[in-house]
Amino acid sequence: MSRPPNIVWITLDSLRYDRTTMSGYRRDTTPNLARLASGGRSFSECTAHSNFTLVSAPSILTGTYPSHHGVGMGINDRLPESVPTVAELLSAAGYHTGCISEIARVSDATGLDRGFDTFEFTFNRSGTDHLAEKGRAMGSHLMENVLPNISNFVYDSRGLTNGFGLKYTTEMARSYVRAREGEPFFLYLHAVGPHYPYRPPASFLRRYTDDISMNPSAAIEFMMGVYGNDESINRAIANRAPFTDEEWEALSALYDAEIAYADHCTGALVDDIRRSVDDETVFVITSDHGDLFGERDLIAHKLVLHDGLVQVPLVTHGLETICAIDSGVPIQHADLMTTFVAEAGGDSESLQGLDLRSEQREAAITQLSPNEPSFDSFRDHDPAFDTGRFHATTATAVRTAEFKYERSDDKRVLYKLPDETTDVSEVHPDIVDELERIGSTWVERIGDPVIADRNAEFTDRMQQQLEDLGYL
Repeated sequence: MSRPPNIVWITLDSLRYDRTTMSGYRRDTTPNLARLASGGRSFSECTAHSNFTLVSAPSILTGTYPSHHGVGMGINDRLPESVPTVAELLSAAGYHTGCISEIARVSDATGLDRGFDTFEFTFNRSGTDHLAEKGRAMGSHLMENVLPNISNFVYDSRGLTNGFGLKYTTEMARSYVRAREGEPFFLYLHAVGPHYPYRPPASFLRRYTDDISMNPSAAIEFMMGVYGNDESINRAIANRAPFTDEEWEALSALYDAEIAYADHCTGALVDDIRRSVDDETVFVITSDHGDLFGERDLIAHKLVLHDGLVQVPLVTHGLETICAIDSGVPIQHADLMTTFVAEAGGDSESLQGLDLRSEQREAAITQLSPNEPSFDSFRDHDPAFDTGRFHATTATAVRTAEFKYERSDDKRVLYKLPDETTDVSEVHPDIVDELERIGSTWVERIGDPVIADRNAEFTDRMQQQLEDLGYL
C-alpha cells in the first residue's frame, strides 16, 4: 500500500452473533452485513472482552483487557491516563481520528474521547432534545435526510425510537468522511443499535411483528414493562424471567427488528463511504456484547459470560489487504486494534492483542466484573435469589471453539459448548488442566491492573441516557 488504510469501525451495541444472517439465523436480520462479508469476511469465533459496554468498550478503544484498564471492574471508573488509547497511537502515526458515540459509556466522562481529533457524543432521548441541541449543527443534512423520515420513528408518547439516533449518527459520519482529504483517517462509531429498550422504527416494527401473536402496541407495552428501568430488569432476573412463549416471542421480534434497522443504516453508510473514498479503507462492523433471552433464566447483559453475551459478530472488508487469517479461528477486538496500529507503523507496545499479520490465537479471553451489578440488586426483589449459580468475584473465561472454562477465586467450571449449564470438569480433566494453564499464564503475563483512583463524571444528560437504557 502507498499509505496505511483508512479504518472505519462501527460498533452496534448489544448485537449477538447468533441473531445475524451470517450465523444462519431463521430471520434474515443482517442482509447488508452478509453482503459486505461476501466481499470480505465474517468471523464466527469473535469473542468480546466482556459482557457489557462499560468494560468492553474501553478494551476495544485501548486494545487491552478489562483487568488491565480496570474500567468497570471495580478498579477504575475512568480510563487511567497511563493507558494509551488506540486513537492516540494512530494519531501519532499520522491518522486523523474521529469518534461519534451515541452512548455515555463512550464519552469524555469515561476518558474514551482521548486521542480523537473530532469527538461527538450524541443523545437521542427525544426528538425535542435532538432538534434543539443538534439541529443547527447538522443544518441541511438533518433537514434533507432525517426530518422527512421522522414519522417512521415516532409511534407513541415515549418519543423517538433508538433508530432516530442511528439515522442522525450515520449522517454525521458521512459529513466526517466528506471532510477528510489526503491523510488517512480512523473513524469509530458506537451506535446504541439493538440495545434495550427495543423500540424499532415503525416500518421495521410492523415487518417483524406481523408473524407473532401479540400486536405491535401490546408487544411494545410488555417490553417497556420489562426494560423500562434497571429495577424492572433486576426484578425479572430475580424471578428467573418467567415469561410465556408469547412474551418471549414478542421480545425476540422487537430485538430482531432493531437489528434489521441497524443493519439497514450500516449498509447504507458503508456503501456511501466506499463510493467517496479510495479502495484503501478497512471496514469493521462488530458489537461490544450481546443480550440474553432466557439463557440461564436471565435477560439483558448481566452476571454471566454466556455466549449470548460474548460471542459477537465481526464483519470486515479490506482486512485481507493487511493480513490473511481464517474466518473460523478465535479472534478478539484487541487483535484488530493491535494489527492496525502495527500496520500504521505506530507504537503497539501497550496493546495486548495479537498482531494478526503473523500471529493466531489458540483461545479467547473474556472477563466478568464482580461489581456490576451487586447481588443485592436481585435480593431486594427475592431474598432467596440463588447467587451460587454465579461468580462472586472477578471471573476470567478461556474460550475455544469447543469449550469454555471459567475461573474465579470462588469457583472453576468447564462447559462443552453450546451447553453452558452443565459443568463437565470431571469428564474432561485434561481440558481443565490445559485451559487452566492458559488462563493462569494469561493472568500472570498481562492481567495486572493499572490503578488510578478516578471517578467517571457523567453530566445530567448522560445520567438521564443511562437511566433510559436501564443502567441506573
